[in-house]
Amino acid sequence: MLSPGLSATREAILLAGFGRFKVISIDYRMPPDFPYPAALDDAMAVWKEAVKIADPKNMAIFGTSTGGGMTLAMVLRAKDEHLPLPASVDSGFSFDQMQAAVKSAPDRWAKTAS
Repeated sequence: MLSPGLSATREAILLAGFGRFKVISIDYRMPPDFPYPAALDDAMAVWKEAVKIADPKNMAIFGTSTGGGMTLAMVLRAKDEHLPLPASVDSGFSFDQMQAAVKSAPDRWAKTAS
């Protein structure tokens, strides 16, 4: 479960309770105090330890909001680092959120470039 602070704890409890899963909830470092890639580094450190104690074929990575984006980034980074991949991934993004982000991206890029 990827999300900072107590917000992830609530989601993790629901997943564990309803799905009867063992859940690891990561309270990763956040910007602006800890800029990119600190949060991803934290999540990857946990993944590297998790695959030592459990079979990745029985594991999933799930995150919502920013944690959803990190979920996808973790899989790409794990693949690049030749680490075991999870059996399942859920980014917690809805199609509407992605569509809105893509539509607003050129405006954000223009503001960043100036």
